Amino acid sequence: MIAPREKNDREDLEVIASVVSEAIDRRRRGEDPTADEYVRRYPRLRAEIEAEFETIALLEGKGAAVAGEACPLGELISSLPPLTQRMIFLRDFEKRHWDEIARLLGQPELELRQSYTKAIRGLIERGSPQAGARGLPG
Repeated sequence: MIAPREKNDREDLEVIASVVSEAIDRRRRGEDPTADEYVRRYPRLRAEIEAEFETIALLEGKGAAVAGEACPLGELISSLPPLTQRMIFLRDFEKRHWDEIARLLGQPELELRQSYTKAIRGLIERGSPQAGARGLPG
């Protein structure tokens, strides 16, 4: 038998996954869903829903990038090698510790940390709206 709190946690995760999936589908159809409309439906999940919407905006951007605007982070990350993408996902989205990331990826921790630092610096430079003005590749 599942403990009551564990059951609620699982149900909450399912609701959040459903909200995220629906919001992304709506954005891709040209709609502009907001966290507030989902928070009204699921007020107990306010913090989680707002955090997910921040992540969606960060990864997908507000639409196509135009001159002088930053490129969506998801687009920048997708241009990186698959190992680097996985490392960023494990570290920044799953909040894994470095020793666990090293074990999962089968790479020395120090090398992963160095690659991560280099990749993040590159993302910051490439994603900056001023990157073009400084002569950096965009």
